[in-house]
Amino acid sequence: MTRRQAVQIVKPPVTWILVADGSGAHIYTRANVEKGSQMDENARRRHPDEAFIRELVLVPGMELKTESAHHMSGLQGDAREEIKQHFIKMIAARLNEALSQKSFDKLVLVAPPKMLGELREFLAPAVKKRVAAEMPKDLTHYEGEELLQHLKDSGLESA
Repeated sequence: MTRRQAVQIVKPPVTWILVADGSGAHIYTRANVEKGSQMDENARRRHPDEAFIRELVLVPGMELKTESAHHMSGLQGDAREEIKQHFIKMIAARLNEALSQKSFDKLVLVAPPKMLGELREFLAPAVKKRVAAEMPKDLTHYEGEELLQHLKDSGLESA
């Protein structure tokens, strides 16, 4: 008789990075992106680590805007705050739903300090447990390598 050995395939954890402010939010993840090099197929097989680089990419369907983002500057305090609260609840609901679908394993939150606190109020306990790091800054005006550099400069190397 032969014994079958169980082979366990371990998938690397998926980290989502939420970058938000009161009018917009983007959720990124790190992904292997093919280099634009001239490596032939055999070289790619021999040196797979050299064929790809890790980049921040936008999670499909996770670019969120407030309904009235372009009218925010003209609104009075209470109306503006109500729209922001609705937006924060919408972000939390999307994150709560995404975790229930096992879309991510870890979460990094990047938003202005007040928004971080308000967002935490609406996150499900299971999502809160997945928060690996928080950065109380508005980085919504950065993307790609620039955003990644700001995350690294703030000590979020694994982001």
